[in-house]
Amino acid sequence: MGSVGVPLLLLAGALARIPGSEGGKETPAHFLYQEKSECRFLNGTQRVRYLQCYFYDRQEFARFDSARGAYEAVTALGKGDAEAWNRDKRLLQYRKTGVDRFCRRNYEVFQSNSVVGRRAKPTVSISPTKLDPASPNTILLCIVRGFYPVEIEVRWLKNGRPEEEGVAFGEELQNGDWTYQLQVMLETQPQRGDVYTCQVEHASLEAPITVQWAGKGNPGEEGLDSSVSRFRDPQVPPGCVPPSLQPPRRDQGGGEQNEIQTPLQGCSETPP
Repeated sequence: MGSVGVPLLLLAGALARIPGSEGGKETPAHFLYQEKSECRFLNGTQRVRYLQCYFYDRQEFARFDSARGAYEAVTALGKGDAEAWNRDKRLLQYRKTGVDRFCRRNYEVFQSNSVVGRRAKPTVSISPTKLDPASPNTILLCIVRGFYPVEIEVRWLKNGRPEEEGVAFGEELQNGDWTYQLQVMLETQPQRGDVYTCQVEHASLEAPITVQWAGKGNPGEEGLDSSVSRFRDPQVPPGCVPPSLQPPRRDQGGGEQNEIQTPLQGCSETPP
C-alpha cells in the first residue's frame, strides 16, 4: 500500500443525531443524514483525490470532488445544496485545502503508526458440513482470517481445476484490529478420490496458501476423511452455515432465489 501504482483509501464519517434517539431509545432503522470524507492516494502522496460525500436516508445526494474543485449534485435532492455551496467562496476554498489539510496530513500520521504499508498474513481453514444428511451435497466453507489489506483472492479447485458452480462469496468482515475475515462456500457432490482445494492469494504472501479437503467414500456415504479434522474450523459448529452463505433456494420452475451478491462499495453507495 502506498507503493507505485497501488491506490490507498482513507475513510472518515460522521452520523447526525436522530431526534427521538436520545435517552437510550432505539435508533430508527434508517438514519437521516451522514457525511463521509474519502482520500484516494496513488504513488504515496504524489496523486491525491479528496471527496466529501453527503448521504440522506442511505443515499448519496451531493459531494465535493477535489478533481473538479467544486461541489456536484449526485441526485436531484442535492442540486440546490451543491449550487449554494459553490457560491460560498470561503467554504469552497476550505474544501479545496482538504487534499493537504486532511488527506496528506493523515497519510503522514498513519505512515508513522505503521498503518500505511502494513500487511497481515491470512490463516486459512476448511469446514465441511451437510445441511441435509440424506442429500449427496456437501457444503465446504473456506474460512480466511486475519488478513490486511482487504483486497484478497480466494478460489475453489476440484482436482486441480477451478470450480465456479456452487460457489458463493460472503462479505469481507472487519475484526476490529485492522484485519479482515472472509468465508467462501462451495456446494458440491464429492466423488471417491476427489480432492478440493481452497487457494488464497494476498499481498502479504510470497506464494498462494492452499488447503486441501478430501471426502470419504462414495456420495451419500456417511463420514468424512480423518484428515478433515485438521482443517475443521472451531468457530463454525458442524452442520452450521452462516445465513449469508446459505445456498440459493429453487422455486417450482427451477429458478434460483436469494442469489448471493456482494457488490463493491464506492463513494456513491451507502457506507457501512
